Amino acid sequence: MQSARSLAKRRSKPAVEGAKAGFLKYTPGASFPQHRHDFAQVWYIIEGEFTFAGKLYGPGTIAYMADPHFEHEMHTATGGTIFFVQYPGPTTGAPPIYDGRMNLKDAPPLAQQDLEHLCA
Repeated sequence: MQSARSLAKRRSKPAVEGAKAGFLKYTPGASFPQHRHDFAQVWYIIEGEFTFAGKLYGPGTIAYMADPHFEHEMHTATGGTIFFVQYPGPTTGAPPIYDGRMNLKDAPPLAQQDLEHLCA
């Protein structure tokens, strides 16, 4: 029989090598343009309302984006929180990209972002 400590240790490893997960918190009025990723991802809306590709989605919505994919433009009037899981695409093998993109206090102006190459 395994101890609770060894079970907890085993569960702490990601199920998919290179997977990233966390919460994205958006302020009212936040948005981003359509862009491309080579990795796969799943989003779950916790709170707030988000418009993707002209359709409004709210809490409880799950979005799966296979690899490669174009992520539609997004806008939120209410602000809100999304739980996300991003992982190397089973088709492309491309990992999520985080350098200079996550855990930022202020996002750089869109003109300074390379929206065509947000993938590996």
